[in-house]
Amino acid sequence: MIHFIRFNVVGVLGFALQSGALFALTHREHPLGYLAATAAAVELAVLNNFVWHQRWTWSDRPSATTGETLRRLAKFNITNGAVSITGNLVLMSILVFSRRSNRVLCEQESAESVAAKGFVDPTGSFSISHLTFFIRHLLYLFSVASCLFVDRPLG
Repeated sequence: MIHFIRFNVVGVLGFALQSGALFALTHREHPLGYLAATAAAVELAVLNNFVWHQRWTWSDRPSATTGETLRRLAKFNITNGAVSITGNLVLMSILVFSRRSNRVLCEQESAESVAAKGFVDPTGSFSISHLTFFIRHLLYLFSVASCLFVDRPLG
């Protein structure tokens, strides 16, 4: 159970590091493009997570040699890193596309309106599909969240 708790603590810290790095890389004098910044932030988080997993999560299973540590790093980066970078790049592309398509969301709508829409069905009935409702509002929330990280002109 202790491994599970430590693994998740490291994951949360990695997420915080990734989010902070993404914000810093996209909000500086000469910002990186959002995809390059996303890839760099994810890789930073992956490397951070590897170090913390080696030193803390799996401290009861130390590497015998430097070569073994490097092999573990390569495996972790190829598996976890590749999946994380790919997933994050796809998600960020969707978020930015959604923001470009719905630029009004960042300017006219607030997060409170999402909650209001959740309780009022414009047709006056409760016949709306739960799945459609969930997907529509989840995409809306992602669009609003993308405004936090990519608030400069997208060209």
